[in-house]
Amino acid sequence: MDKRQIFFMLMTILMISGCQVNKRVSGKMSLNEAELAFSLITPISIDNATLLETAINYDRTVNKNIQLYPNTTSIVNFGSYISLAKVITAPIKSNKLVIESYVTSTSTDERYLFYPVITVFDNQKNRIDLIKPRYEFEFNDNVLTNHFLLPPETAYILIHSTPEFTGMSFTESNAVYKTSLIDPTAVAIATSVVTSVFVPATGNSQKLTPIYTDFILSNIGNIKIISP
Repeated sequence: MDKRQIFFMLMTILMISGCQVNKRVSGKMSLNEAELAFSLITPISIDNATLLETAINYDRTVNKNIQLYPNTTSIVNFGSYISLAKVITAPIKSNKLVIESYVTSTSTDERYLFYPVITVFDNQKNRIDLIKPRYEFEFNDNVLTNHFLLPPETAYILIHSTPEFTGMSFTESNAVYKTSLIDPTAVAIATSVVTSVFVPATGNSQKLTPIYTDFILSNIGNIKIISP
């Protein structure tokens, strides 16, 4: 499956999943303004242990809006790229993390959505691994819900983005893919959703006829941590 086919499949998934224009969050800045802000800030290394000292207790983040912009988060150097990042402690009673991302619009009607990945650390602040969302995602009313499984030794969670999941529009045929968004496992699940076959992620096989709106997968935006 080539990138053009993947593009049309993802666009169809979002249309079927119920992307609507009535649930959007107001953005603090445009993508260009964010890029300028990034360039003016010296990032902190991913291996700098002081980064984790800014961790917010998981329980204090649940069901609260989190703004991910250059002036509200740390800017982290991952070696081959930089990303803003928010650090939280790991949930005590669960090995799961659920993050909602909201389509955000600016005064000029530019629309973007922060696509999260996480990097996890142990109690000694040693980096364990970068973890991508599980592919049983949900998208409804302009809200993307991603599910993560945490290694048992996880103590700190760094929420950030990567170039792999940013920089593309869902409705531009000439969208620039920095790398493929999904692997064959995801393609299989996506095909099930598109063809309205029952899958555990969606919970039903009902087709919807939504009003569709375009947006960019971005490294800024608004999220919420949801208790699993």
